[in-house]
Amino acid sequence: ERFVVIRKEIESYRRSRHFAAKKTNEEKDVEKRKMLQTEGKKIRDTLDSLENDLDEIAVDLCVKAQLLPNMTHHEAPVGDETQGNVVCVHKEKPMYNFAPRDHFDICEDLGVVDFASASQVAGPSFYYLKGAAADRKSG
Repeated sequence: ERFVVIRKEIESYRRSRHFAAKKTNEEKDVEKRKMLQTEGKKIRDTLDSLENDLDEIAVDLCVKAQLLPNMTHHEAPVGDETQGNVVCVHKEKPMYNFAPRDHFDICEDLGVVDFASASQVAGPSFYYLKGAAADRKSG
């Protein structure tokens, strides 16, 4: 509960800080500007303090969450996947007269993605759309 209250306070102070910064930048009078800057510093200090409190509460919540037992259903099998049990089957597994392929191979064969170039730029699991796929995506 305190976590939520502090988060709301932080959001409120962030809005106040934004508004104060905007007013400070617009103010032409030097004295008023200094007063607004002092007010902004107070807001920043309060915000820092609240964020530290929130971090402490978050750590405390994580510690308490780790103490909760992970209760499984009494019918759940214990052990690895080989000891799993099938509860029900909705459809029979389809049988194909060809070897199914994944989307990676199909897209490369169609020439609509470039996995190699994208992985060099952005790392693995990224791709560039090419040709018809790029046209379809942007339209």
